Amino acid sequence: MTNEQIKVNGRLYSLKEIKAQDPETAKWHEADRPALDFVCRWTNGQTEFRINTSGSTGKPKTIAVYRDKMLHSARQTVKALGLSQNQRALVCLNTAYVAGMMMLVRGLEAKMRMEVVEPGALPFENTDEAPDFVAMVPLQLKALLEAGYRQMVEQAGCIILGGAPVDTVLAKEIKTLKGVKVYATYGMTETVSHIALKRLNGSVPERAYSALGDTEIATDDRDCLRLRSFLTDGEWLQSNDIVRLHGDKSFEWLGRVDNVINSGGVKLFVETLEDRMAELFANLGINRRFFLSGVSDEVLGQKCVLFYEGKAFSDAEIQRLKEAIEKNFGKYERPKAFLAVMSFEESPTGKVLRTPTKAKAYEVD
Repeated sequence: MTNEQIKVNGRLYSLKEIKAQDPETAKWHEADRPALDFVCRWTNGQTEFRINTSGSTGKPKTIAVYRDKMLHSARQTVKALGLSQNQRALVCLNTAYVAGMMMLVRGLEAKMRMEVVEPGALPFENTDEAPDFVAMVPLQLKALLEAGYRQMVEQAGCIILGGAPVDTVLAKEIKTLKGVKVYATYGMTETVSHIALKRLNGSVPERAYSALGDTEIATDDRDCLRLRSFLTDGEWLQSNDIVRLHGDKSFEWLGRVDNVINSGGVKLFVETLEDRMAELFANLGINRRFFLSGVSDEVLGQKCVLFYEGKAFSDAEIQRLKEAIEKNFGKYERPKAFLAVMSFEESPTGKVLRTPTKAKAYEVD
């Protein structure tokens, strides 16, 4: 395979032939169509693309993204990561969404050799060699490591992770990876893709994100991140992400302001607590998805509640969990109830939808 070709689900296509097609009538394999349709339109100079949002922080919607912004974003990433011509890029995210589309743009812009595979838990399952560059969600990397792909992961050049926070347990595992460079990404719909990177392994893993290229950062009176760049048309874009600034181009992410629990006048940063809870679950051998959220309480205003997936814990399991939480969490930090949900609600890209999930929960203790 050369950089004048693209492999999609094991089938090799010429970029020149793709460009010559009419995407409305092209007789491509249906499974290959989303990626090839985008590549066709991109190589023919289309300037506006309609994409779906995942709906993780609101209702799913269709938005317009523009070629100049996509190119700007791609070039920032290519430069920051030192990507170059003829390196191998693996696209294992859904190309109907911006994360997958931007992998295609980066590969085309850097003239990389690209392979597209169906999004799934094990992105390396149907590929012969480790890529020089791949973007995935944390669950994919976790699944690869658990399924025995560690050697192939370490042979990869660079992995960027997005779509969800990297939990404490996975972060510890990532720190032990040799050879490969692993980064967490920060971005939002309005910035097309990520605008900051944070190295998760190496000699000194980073606590803070470094803003890319022309991105300027600041905070408002809630300590929520504001940013400005070409991607925001030079206007300040306000986020609901609480951060701690580390200089003019670096910031530490603490959590979403809309997830903060105000319990008895004490502000609890949910994402920080979830990191600690994930480590506790791992130490107890509990392999369940969970999240923490605030629920109205007459005395505290809000109380911290733990929602977990699957059948209800036994009384003995609840007791063991409570004892461990008692030792490791402060008075207001401790969940005041444990609510079971048989299956979490998810967005099309696999993000847990907290509000509809909470509506399905039932109290265990």
